[in-house]
Amino acid sequence: MSHELLLLSPYKYPGQYPLTLAEEDMASWLNAYTALWHPALLFEAQGPPRVEQPYDHENPKAGFVYVVPTTPPVYLPDDWPARVQAAGAITFAATPDRPATLEALKAALNAEGAPKLGLPEALDDLPADLMSLFFGLGMGYLMQGTLAEAMEHENLLEAAAFWEEVQSALRAMIAPEAPKPAEPTTAEMTQAAVAVTEDLPTDEPPSFNPDDLPPPPEPPPPPPVDAWLKHLQAAAMKLLSAREVLYPVNIHLLDLHLLDPEKFDAPLPSPVELGLACNILASSADLEKCSNRKPELFQLLKTQVQSELIEIVGGLYLDRPDHLLPWDSQVWNLSHGLRTAQRLLGREIRVFGRREFGYHPMLPLALSTHGLTRTLFLTFDEDSAVPTYTNAVVSWTSPDGKEVYAFVRPPKKASLAETFFNLGNTWYKTTREDHNALMFFVHKGEPELPWYRDLIALGKLAPVLGTWETFSKFMTDVMPGEYPPPLAADDLHHDVLSKRIEAKLDDPVSGFARHLRLRRRLDGCWTFAALYRALAGAGDTLLVDDTLVSLENVFESQAQLGTEPGGLTELEKTVAETLAARLQARAKDDQPGTMLLNPCGFARRIALEIEGSKHPIPVEGPVKACQLDGNLLRVVVEVPAFGFTWIPKEGTPNTPPMPSRMKLGDEQTLTIRNEFFEVEVDAATGGLKAIRDHKSRVNRLGQQLVFNPGSRMVATEINVTSSGPALAEIVSIGTIIGPQDQVLANFKQRLRTWLGRPLLEMKIELEPVQAAAGYGWNAYFGARFAWRDERTLLVRGIHGSRHISSHPRPQTAEYLDLRIGQFGTTIITGGLPFHQRQEGRMIDVLLIPEGEKTTTFELGISLDRDVPALTALGLHSPLAQVPTTKGPPHIGSSGWLFHMDMPNFLITRLLPGKRETRPEGTPAPTEPEHAITAQILECTANSGHAEFRCFRDPKRAVVLNGKGDFLNDTSIVGDAITLEVSPLDWIQLQVEW
Repeated sequence: MSHELLLLSPYKYPGQYPLTLAEEDMASWLNAYTALWHPALLFEAQGPPRVEQPYDHENPKAGFVYVVPTTPPVYLPDDWPARVQAAGAITFAATPDRPATLEALKAALNAEGAPKLGLPEALDDLPADLMSLFFGLGMGYLMQGTLAEAMEHENLLEAAAFWEEVQSALRAMIAPEAPKPAEPTTAEMTQAAVAVTEDLPTDEPPSFNPDDLPPPPEPPPPPPVDAWLKHLQAAAMKLLSAREVLYPVNIHLLDLHLLDPEKFDAPLPSPVELGLACNILASSADLEKCSNRKPELFQLLKTQVQSELIEIVGGLYLDRPDHLLPWDSQVWNLSHGLRTAQRLLGREIRVFGRREFGYHPMLPLALSTHGLTRTLFLTFDEDSAVPTYTNAVVSWTSPDGKEVYAFVRPPKKASLAETFFNLGNTWYKTTREDHNALMFFVHKGEPELPWYRDLIALGKLAPVLGTWETFSKFMTDVMPGEYPPPLAADDLHHDVLSKRIEAKLDDPVSGFARHLRLRRRLDGCWTFAALYRALAGAGDTLLVDDTLVSLENVFESQAQLGTEPGGLTELEKTVAETLAARLQARAKDDQPGTMLLNPCGFARRIALEIEGSKHPIPVEGPVKACQLDGNLLRVVVEVPAFGFTWIPKEGTPNTPPMPSRMKLGDEQTLTIRNEFFEVEVDAATGGLKAIRDHKSRVNRLGQQLVFNPGSRMVATEINVTSSGPALAEIVSIGTIIGPQDQVLANFKQRLRTWLGRPLLEMKIELEPVQAAAGYGWNAYFGARFAWRDERTLLVRGIHGSRHISSHPRPQTAEYLDLRIGQFGTTIITGGLPFHQRQEGRMIDVLLIPEGEKTTTFELGISLDRDVPALTALGLHSPLAQVPTTKGPPHIGSSGWLFHMDMPNFLITRLLPGKRETRPEGTPAPTEPEHAITAQILECTANSGHAEFRCFRDPKRAVVLNGKGDFLNDTSIVGDAITLEVSPLDWIQLQVEW
């Protein structure tokens, strides 16, 4: 008996325009349609399933199979089920759940009194994978017809031939053809002929002839394809032929699965099971976990990667908010991640991608210097902001001009029924609007929806919808469609704070500040080891390279930011003492003092407090100021770039105290000052009332401690605790009062100025009485800074470079710079990254949101600095203080080992030994290499020549990229190496002796 298949719904499958319903409504519709493609219903049906209006079938007809979605409700007569039964038709309900829908279908077919449609029992209960082929074919049929209608083009599908192929496939499944006997192979025929000739009589003994030997057996023929599968493939090819009339160009299908390290036991993605190309986004740390916990799964992935069926998108070792971490932490994360992935997979990562947001304007620079030219520029959460583009691939350029090809098309979530309900519209739009049509699906660890597997099954029959590809293949074939200018910092934003608060961390803010300081301590160890290598050469007995690598790996790979690795303090002491001993090898004995070692590439004015001194030391040479309070020696010392300064432990008994050049503290006016600026404290609040330079006397900045959304700062005690001659200090103590006059927190704020040091030090101690709770950006304790003129530009530092910002929540862990006219006021945030504007001329530095346990914070303010990045880096960097029993060094009490003559070239650290890539198989040297490598960032967007001077004439100097590949030689004149660096570029300079 022939029958017809109908879906009764007021909604058609969307084509020209999208249609969004409730998720359960769209899921019910899709299940209703695909259920009609069940083989048991297709057999001997008059034609493919159709979608028609319910009101056209208020009076059912015999020989019809109706499916009605349960949601949204379809308006039919109340007695419509009885009418169906009386008419000799069949109906069943489709729910949002496919198994339930198929059970309803089965129950309807087997119901008592249901008409028998001649459905063979062989098609009643089939494997799910086999049915997916039919369901996928149905989706292809629906999509092809929708595309033709949306394009307002005649549907040129050979409908009769298509349907005949479907019916032939069903008939072949019911009564499969007997396999034909296989033709004998050449080897079998040869062996038979030999057997016959062996039985024949012969008069002469046979002579041996190698040519008479039978040929080797031929490989077995491939297994035959089932007849029913051939017919399904033929039907799919007819859909493909009809689609190619409408759109004859290849359509790219991209599929991205986000590897979840906690769900390795989850079923494999359908493309992996069915042998189609797909992409997996995974950090190298997650790949390591997978290889350790599920070696059989990882081996399968590795095999598929090497056969080009799977593309591992990644490159980072850890997914973390790199845009708020130091540059050297990012370099480690990328380089270590690339090396780990290559070791595990046996091939390099070709497409960069990250699961968590970590984008910033200089990311293309980091990627290109490490050999990555293709990246995903996407976010996979709802609280991130990146630019939108028309094309799928754009050229993403860093400020220095380096570019990568970035895939920017937002994905369709494969976990939503809406994606598949509006897939026809998506297909139509991409063929109409994109130069290279594509559809992109993303999986975030949720279970696969059944329609997704249907599409994968359709891809096994024929590329009706398009070809499933890896990102590297797609981005090799497709060129960028847009070339936008370099991005600004405000173009990218992510609410890191809320995510860290939701994760119940006890350091959502302070973790970044601790990480920054620990990173600088580690960089200091690297730098001191490099300085010692430069001095000792092959006689280097320190040999801490491997120890430093291990320590850095432990520090950077920890899940919690700012966790000090074991052994760092001991290593700092060992490296600094060894370097100091080398510098003092020829110093005079019995001269106790302190050796100060500077790991920064610029001179620093350092304020020290040394216990146990009885006499002041002379203010001369590198000593800029000295003050003795009891047995506490307070001194300001200048230490050269990558250099040292030796100061005696104390002066001689007849050393006069430093004369007071100016009154540094005034109890009456609550003012402290030095030769650079004057600071006034508000008597009522205890906050910073004004900071003025001596020349213009313009108030640059004011500050208070606040609780957002509302509070007032009340001082109970303000004291000038030091008035010079070297240190001026004022301390405020009080409370933060809420709108109901309740005490929210107690505070202590200390402001310090040192003679000869152009920096105001701020130390804030907060003791919350009522803890902050709720949304992190609305409920927090913070330091609020205010300025006078709303025309002032707010500039934030991003990895040394400066970016004008108008964002209401600018994020940076380096500094905020207020610029108007000739004035520049820099707020050094101490590594605290979260800030929020208030009205037009105020900004809050967030200190304590919900969950934050740290209560002490250190910030700084400086005026009119040409390169604020240097001031900020100097405040965050350590200074090694090594007590010595002899000194000063024979070359003098102060000196440098390396020096860069341009302040805009920021050297973040020195590394001992070579970093140049060695040919594969070349063993590592057994002796220390007499070389160092300097990592250099240009931070003011100015190019030009600079001289990197060394304490000894170098033999060779080369510029390397991030991977250690050779870029170019540099010229050497005496002790100077000439460099030319592009604006905002990053290079590695390798120097050899």
